[in-house]
Amino acid sequence: MRRAASCTAAAAVAAVVLWTVTPDREATGRGAASPAPVADTRHTADDVAAGAVVQVASADPRAETSLRGASWDGAVRLDGDGRVIPDLGLRRRFDHALALTGELTLPLIREALAGSLAGEVEPRAVIDAMALFDRYIAYLTAVDGDADARAADPNRRLMALIRLRREHLGEAMAAGFFADEERLARHGIERRQITADVALDEGERRRRLEAVDASLPSALREARADALAAGDLAALDSEMQRRDADAASRHRERAARFGEAAAQRLALLDAQRADWDARVAAYVRERERLRLDMRQADATQQAAFAQLRARHFDEAGQRRIASLEAAGALPRSR
Repeated sequence: MRRAASCTAAAAVAAVVLWTVTPDREATGRGAASPAPVADTRHTADDVAAGAVVQVASADPRAETSLRGASWDGAVRLDGDGRVIPDLGLRRRFDHALALTGELTLPLIREALAGSLAGEVEPRAVIDAMALFDRYIAYLTAVDGDADARAADPNRRLMALIRLRREHLGEAMAAGFFADEERLARHGIERRQITADVALDEGERRRRLEAVDASLPSALREARADALAAGDLAALDSEMQRRDADAASRHRERAARFGEAAAQRLALLDAQRADWDARVAAYVRERERLRLDMRQADATQQAAFAQLRARHFDEAGQRRIASLEAAGALPRSR
């Protein structure tokens, strides 16, 4: 339970980081999409029997997108009556679908989302979830058109977002999707106000900051600490990369900053990353050699490339490489 809470909190921390850096993050890339009608989520068995279900594509509309073959993020949970629970897992599923904005039209995004849901829950729950998705789209569209929701002032922006969320999502859905994020946003605003208060001496400022931090639930407090540590680690790694530090130096500096156990885990990640990069480089070289040597039809080339991927990568790695190829994101052959 604690791990689940920490994961939820970590997602909220990441959302607040983006919200702080980019005032209109919820509007980004969605202004061109017209909102679908906001539907009532109440449906009966007769609705389902009569065919009142959302359209589900026979083939995954993501097949020709950058998310081809990717597993769906998020999860759909049902209450005791079989109704969809509007929680952070559902929001992650919606956001995963909306990552296709710009590659697919909104109707096709809805088909892809509905198809993912149909494989997990009963038709009635799919209807409920898609009605909630329509509310979410209406909310995001409202954010696009609200100047306060894109204001530079964090407090003004937060108040506008809270208002729009309750208007378009309702209290339960707004809380399920944004409660932790709003708590962290308020926490950040309080910290900035205390830090900027010139009337406080250093002792009083530190005491108030500690009190504000202590007011967070433990899961959010731990997630915030993890996020800050991740930022410190990224800055340290960037600096070590600039200096072209060797493995021993990287380990020594990480251990001094984050502890020996963390340094060992990071060294393992370095090794895994280096192994991945080496396999990608080898794959790209062999693929380019095949491309130059082969004069067969494109289908034959693609089959050869698939065999080459299977030789270098496991199943998950093959999907990742195929996605990178489709997006033109593989490194050039050296």
